[in-house]
Amino acid sequence: MEPRISKNEVRDKLGKPGVVVIDVRHDQRTATEKIAGAKLEDYEKVEQWLNKYPKDGEIILYCS
Repeated sequence: MEPRISKNEVRDKLGKPGVVVIDVRHDQRTATEKIAGAKLEDYEKVEQWLNKYPKDGEIILYCS
């Protein structure tokens, strides 16, 4: 697992097969910007949603 990647690295990965971007910001309702195609998930309930995503792909979580 890579701890951090740059905005440019995320941009390069968007839309590629096997890449899932997940928005885990605390208050998603008041967030003004969202990465196109990102899934919204509650970071406090990761055990409930983690299995929805492929284990052989790349998951990018973002929180800011």
